[in-house]
Amino acid sequence: MADGFDAGIRLAEDVPGDMIAVRLTPEMRMIVVAAPAYLAHAGTPQTPEALDQHQTLCMRISDGSVYRWELSQQQQRYRLQGEPRMAASDMSAIHQAALAGLGIACMTEQQVAADVPAGRLVRLLPGWQVPLGALCLYYPGHRLVPPALRALTEFVREQRNASASPEAG
Repeated sequence: MADGFDAGIRLAEDVPGDMIAVRLTPEMRMIVVAAPAYLAHAGTPQTPEALDQHQTLCMRISDGSVYRWELSQQQQRYRLQGEPRMAASDMSAIHQAALAGLGIACMTEQQVAADVPAGRLVRLLPGWQVPLGALCLYYPGHRLVPPALRALTEFVREQRNASASPEAG
């Protein structure tokens, strides 16, 4: 915000407390997926620990480190230990690599919503996931909101309310 930006987008849990947040998405979660071709030659992991013996496709975060999936199922937790086959800062590159059968990826359900039902990707370890929370548009609450940002936040709220109404679906 100090760099001349009026607003930003972050996961809800990462929005600073002195900011106003407008929710953009429902709660999101990541699931573990792989292409049938990868599973045919490498086998299907049956436990989170087995992922460490597989080729994984991971996200490289802004500080340059590799994001190690932190899977959870009820009260159980597991953090990926193995070195990834590939690390990229672009989720679409990871998605394409998974579709090409290069390894196992952890992607949002929204990212693979068409691929899993179509059989291009297979969901692995049902019940295990990475909860992410919701994405929010955020902006400072202590200063005048520019008209364009006010219009955007009103539009987002209207769309969210319309999609939540009984007539919407």
